[in-house]
Amino acid sequence: MAKLDIESTEDTPRVLFNPEGNHFELSGRSLPEDAPSFYGPILDWLDDYYGGSPLPTTTFDIKLEYFNTASSKLVLDFLMKLRFRLQHQDLPTKGYRYHEKTKAQHCIKIISEIAVNSKDVNRFYILVD
Repeated sequence: MAKLDIESTEDTPRVLFNPEGNHFELSGRSLPEDAPSFYGPILDWLDDYYGGSPLPTTTFDIKLEYFNTASSKLVLDFLMKLRFRLQHQDLPTKGYRYHEKTKAQHCIKIISEIAVNSKDVNRFYILVD
């Protein structure tokens, strides 16, 4: 599967989803003027990735420093998709990492819920930078 590589700007986060290098990162600030247009391809890519052959281990490195209200809904959609995949599919080991200085407590809560609600807790871990 082709990687998704979006450079950060002053208002948008860095997105690098690279299955070949097993590097999945969402980092920086998220204040896009049109959040659905920015996050739409990200959510579509995620569906395609899990619809194919995901890697044996997939770690999403989530390092969002700040995001606005419009972005929060779509970041939450992203995390909910991950949670759904873990709950309803027999997936390989997954990991999620978030930055310890993240102020987005609702996202950290969802990440924690993903860990608790996964089918096999031994297959799940959270890493904190």
